[in-house]
Amino acid sequence: MFALSTEERKIYEHMPIALAIYVMDRQSRVICLCISDGMCTFCQRSRKDLVQLLNEAMFSLVHPSDAGMLAQLGRQFALHASGYDVIYRLKTWTSDSAYHYVHTIGQWLRHEDGSEAAILVYSNMNETVTANQDIMKRYQSWQRDYFYTDILTGLPNANFMRAFGDEKLAQCFLETGGAAGWYFDVNGMHAYNSRYGLQCGDRLLMAVGSALSHAFPDGLVCRSTDDHFVVIAPFHKDKIDALMQQINAQVQNDVDGVSLGVRTGVCLAKPHMPVMELLDDAHTGLKEIGTNLNVTWHLYSPDVDQKMMLAHYLVTHFNQALQEHWVQPYYQPIIDVQTGKIAEAEALARWIDPVQGPLKPVQFIPALRSFHLLYRLDLYILQEVCRHLQEQIQKGEPAVPVSVNFSRQDFDNEDLVQQMHKIIAAYGIDASLIRIEITEQDVSEAPDCMKKQIEAIHRRGYALWMDDFGSGYSSLNVMSEFPFDLIKFDQKMLMNLDAGHGANRYIMDAMTSIARKLGIHTLAEGVEKQSDLRFLQEIHCQYAQGFLFYKPMKSEDFDALLKGQK
Repeated sequence: MFALSTEERKIYEHMPIALAIYVMDRQSRVICLCISDGMCTFCQRSRKDLVQLLNEAMFSLVHPSDAGMLAQLGRQFALHASGYDVIYRLKTWTSDSAYHYVHTIGQWLRHEDGSEAAILVYSNMNETVTANQDIMKRYQSWQRDYFYTDILTGLPNANFMRAFGDEKLAQCFLETGGAAGWYFDVNGMHAYNSRYGLQCGDRLLMAVGSALSHAFPDGLVCRSTDDHFVVIAPFHKDKIDALMQQINAQVQNDVDGVSLGVRTGVCLAKPHMPVMELLDDAHTGLKEIGTNLNVTWHLYSPDVDQKMMLAHYLVTHFNQALQEHWVQPYYQPIIDVQTGKIAEAEALARWIDPVQGPLKPVQFIPALRSFHLLYRLDLYILQEVCRHLQEQIQKGEPAVPVSVNFSRQDFDNEDLVQQMHKIIAAYGIDASLIRIEITEQDVSEAPDCMKKQIEAIHRRGYALWMDDFGSGYSSLNVMSEFPFDLIKFDQKMLMNLDAGHGANRYIMDAMTSIARKLGIHTLAEGVEKQSDLRFLQEIHCQYAQGFLFYKPMKSEDFDALLKGQK
């Protein structure tokens, strides 16, 4: 059996490090052969008491959750099946003291006679663990600050707003009786970065953050994402214009080059309204500004949500609406000014929804335009018009030419002309019965590919009509650049005939004369008064359309009207 000489024992026992030497007797019991002064100090026990404790109740000081693991490791180590390097919890002081983390490493001592003993060195890891815990706490504190702070601007970030925005909102209600959510966007951020560089772009964002903090000293100002900032603060409608001017002036003063400033959507908070819902509504208000750089703020209205919900409904039910003919053409007769008889008609899309009820074009056209569905709508209306014309002809009933509206978006499809002609030919409709109507604005902005398509339509024998002439900044060039057969004066011209010393009277008179000399027909829409009709007769405008004569009507009513005229 392994034994220590007197000199060896003396050396080991006087060591300041905590160690113990163990041997195994013939009954395979672990016996503590020697412990160091450092071990006694470590456990704060006398050598005699500690040796007795280790021999009689070795695991009594070990944490119950660690005892089994430590015993198993000891058996494997004794069999030389594994090393001994372990961290566990040990009661090192008195019986009621707290557990400390202890790191123990074991090695084998061998004598020349082949006997061996295990020497275990103990290290108190509690100070190391405590130090690590302090480091972790400091890191977690930094991480928490980082999690809640935008590094570039130093402002609170979106995480902070989500965590504490509701509290700020409640505080505003307690102190001022109300609050608002503000959603700011930097105008032209991408263009600014491209022109001045990303570093200048960063300085612009910092300038915006500074300007907003200055403008809302008692508010919660956060950088949300990218070039978006959100604010919780009171709202005073009579002061907002001056406030926006102040913010944009400070931003421009603090940055390089020219900045387009910021704009914002504002939503008035309701009591107990979740802050993220408030800011989402403010964001919706911002979107309502669109691309109008002359507007710097917009106050959110619940009507916007209703519009968005309706738009979602329309888009998701569009296919069903076509298949089940919820969408159908209504016909508004066009009158020959001199004879008073129906000469033509315009097909206008109407959506009669089983859930939403009758919908006006202003309700569904913008939604379909946003999702590029006008192409399908307009071709569908053309198809329904051709179907109706075919029925009239087959029944021997009177029929008049019908105009169908097409938008610039339709011309983004290269096969538009082919699809139009395919539909018309499929129903055997003569080209003389179809008019293709395009707005003046769409024509004035027409790219070369659209011009070629318009010319191709005319070559196939379809009459081209220019709609809404005079609604914007009309250019006479379109009359020479495009082969239009008719121009339709916008109804605003008739509504304001006597404005500006009767300027519209002279303009319509002159344009009618010019069109007549160019072989272009003229039509006035929005005719509602007898005085309007007399004026059109005086200037020899050929056609008229409006509520003075007829409102848009279903196909069966239009058929009856034509039969009665005959």
